Amino acid sequence: VPPETALKLLSTCSNVYETDLRRNKIIKELSLEYFKATKNEPMIEKFTSAMLLHHWAKRLVPYGISYKDVLASGHDQRRVISKQIMMLKKDDTLDTLKDFCRDFGFVFTDCCLQYLEILLTTWKPQFQ
Repeated sequence: VPPETALKLLSTCSNVYETDLRRNKIIKELSLEYFKATKNEPMIEKFTSAMLLHHWAKRLVPYGISYKDVLASGHDQRRVISKQIMMLKKDDTLDTLKDFCRDFGFVFTDCCLQYLEILLTTWKPQFQ
């Protein structure tokens, strides 16, 4: 298949299945493999980022964070998402935050300080 035809087909399929998250992910996976095979670095980066969003969308479902919200998120929205992760105070919060910060370019120590602030300001000790 000529590159122009393949690009047009991938673009069309992506638009058609934009609201079907499962199929959209599969199309992005196929697109990524195609661009790896053709050594198209800018497109590899674009689709690697898209796949990273799908990974995080799936990982954050147990936190009550919408799959669609993660996929549509920009830098500022990802900050809000990191705060949502912190507010739930799950057992794996620090590990999740560490991975989230690494993958999206946030400074982990800044996130830890923010998490500590949340823990301290929401702490409700029970005295006997």
